[in-house]
Amino acid sequence: MMPSARGMIPRNCPSTKSHVPDSSPHQDRALPRNTRQHTHPGTGPMPEAGGDSVPSSGEPLPLAGAVLAGGRSRRMGRDKGLITLGGVPMVRIVVERLARLADPVVVIADRTTRYSQLDLPVLADLRPGCGPLGGIHAALRQLDAREVFVLACDTPFVSEELIAYIASFPTEAPARVAGMDGHRHPLCGVYSRPCLPAIEEAIENRRLALHELLDRLQAATVPVTANLPFYDRRLLLNINDPAALATLDAG
Repeated sequence: MMPSARGMIPRNCPSTKSHVPDSSPHQDRALPRNTRQHTHPGTGPMPEAGGDSVPSSGEPLPLAGAVLAGGRSRRMGRDKGLITLGGVPMVRIVVERLARLADPVVVIADRTTRYSQLDLPVLADLRPGCGPLGGIHAALRQLDAREVFVLACDTPFVSEELIAYIASFPTEAPARVAGMDGHRHPLCGVYSRPCLPAIEEAIENRRLALHELLDRLQAATVPVTANLPFYDRRLLLNINDPAALATLDAG
């Protein structure tokens, strides 16, 4: 059983009572397709774990979501997405946060069976070994949506307000990502289908650095500053090593 961070759970995280992965009467609440009203065409059933794509039945959806969980977690030494905060795996926290504004929301992973016990929809990397760039590629290729909001599975403090702020940020750029404290955050942002040619060219040439991709796309940076009403210094905190996890334990 994965150790938890002393009952710590990020602000705005749904109650753990609805997150029992097996035999829970509320288990359907974990599936992103049921988290909001469908007001657009093209909705369809969520993919089974390891499925090939999300079925399409009309116009592409405005905004889908992808939580990237395909890393090897070398620094953490174990699967980051399965580490629990307040008894809830980080990957589920991020999926449910994103599912309030995007539909469908899937997990992108290199080994889809790792998350089968959580009953979350999982899609496989199409180009394994390409890191986060491969995850973004898999999401854009397999999700029937005009845009995909991409988050890392180890950012459990990301808020619904931040997601809405970035999703609605006005720009003509094909991608827009959070910028905070002078740093761009490629794994907290929106990528549109026109990004695919540049992404596929980068994969073919093994130019996998996300910041290089953002430069080629001339991606917009969405400023996340202290004057925003939802600002929190932990919004984009990555829990990606034992020291970061210990900080939560100490809190």
